[in-house]
Amino acid sequence: GKRLLQWIQTDSRGRRLLPLKTGANGKVSPAATVTVTAVVTTGTITTNNFTLGKDKYILGTYTGDVKSFRLTIDGTVYTGGATDPARGTYTFYALDKITKTGSFKIEGLDASGRVLDTKTGNIVANQTPNTPGTGTITANAFTIHQDKTVTGRLTGDVTSIGLVYNGTEYRGGTVNSDGTYSFYALNTITDKTKPAVMNGYDRNGNRIATSAITLYDAQDSNSGIGTGSMTAHNFVLGVDRNITGTFTGDVRSLGVTIGGVDYRGGSLNADGTFNFYAWDKIKNTTDAVVVNGYDRNGNRIATSAVSVTKPSSSGTITPNTFTIPTDRYLTASYTGDVKAVKVTINGVDYTGGTVSGGQVNFYIGDKIKATSDLVKISAYDAYGQLLNQQTVQV
Repeated sequence: GKRLLQWIQTDSRGRRLLPLKTGANGKVSPAATVTVTAVVTTGTITTNNFTLGKDKYILGTYTGDVKSFRLTIDGTVYTGGATDPARGTYTFYALDKITKTGSFKIEGLDASGRVLDTKTGNIVANQTPNTPGTGTITANAFTIHQDKTVTGRLTGDVTSIGLVYNGTEYRGGTVNSDGTYSFYALNTITDKTKPAVMNGYDRNGNRIATSAITLYDAQDSNSGIGTGSMTAHNFVLGVDRNITGTFTGDVRSLGVTIGGVDYRGGSLNADGTFNFYAWDKIKNTTDAVVVNGYDRNGNRIATSAVSVTKPSSSGTITPNTFTIPTDRYLTASYTGDVKAVKVTINGVDYTGGTVSGGQVNFYIGDKIKATSDLVKISAYDAYGQLLNQQTVQV
């Protein structure tokens, strides 16, 4: 026959009920009593106070069967938390939940959600002095229906930024390691008559810098946004002092961005050419350099990238024979644009030496030990370009 489980229950009057089932063979199986015992779970928790402006998590300890937590702040209930079984500690993220001083209730729950222990903690003000940092923020002009991001520069202790447009602040943006920032505002800034400001904040959230944003509108007929073009010539490091090029149309002023840093100035000439002094600003061929042209209202209407190159150079080097063990210096003669040398001994590079007047003197000491050593000398120009390499006879 079939096995049947029989339940013993107590009705509302306290009487025991014994339901019986008939098996497939027509016989009633013997009564069996099943005792159901509830699993008892226990546990305790502790909690630390939460300090506004300092703490991010509610912290505490737990014991026993505590598996999760329930947090109540001003009548709002949150569940979650994370435990560290090895240490018997827990954390509950509360930075976005606690906004003022007061108190909170934290409950430790078992796996079924039953409350095992309850504690109350205080929300206290930060007594540590919060000295605001120092710094600056500058914002470039923003043209509605043309620009997508507000850009600019920041200095000092500014670590985060916020855009305030028409009285509403939007936080976010990107702060770059080179001191520049960007804030996406394509769908935020829509009316040039509304005020717009960029704020800079230190690591503690103190607003320490602000800059008004000049607004233009590319579709505003009254703004008189002009048209024109900029064409920049290549810039040769160590040779050119000015970025030069040509412009057309309504360009009335120019600016240059070098490695993310904006500079205004330069000269627009009557013959349609321009020049911008950059000898002390462009340091490497990897620098990103752009020339911008602006109309009479300050609208950026043209741009041109500048190609930064090293000068064309040439030169030769002729090493003298090195005799061991008497010679201490490796000597050579050179021609052309040689400004520095490198000596390689059995694959190991050495830099230094004196390069002057067509002669090279490079102290070797006892680094060359045998006639079988492979020794090479390489000649470089002022910009690190390899001009010539020769093997030294030992």
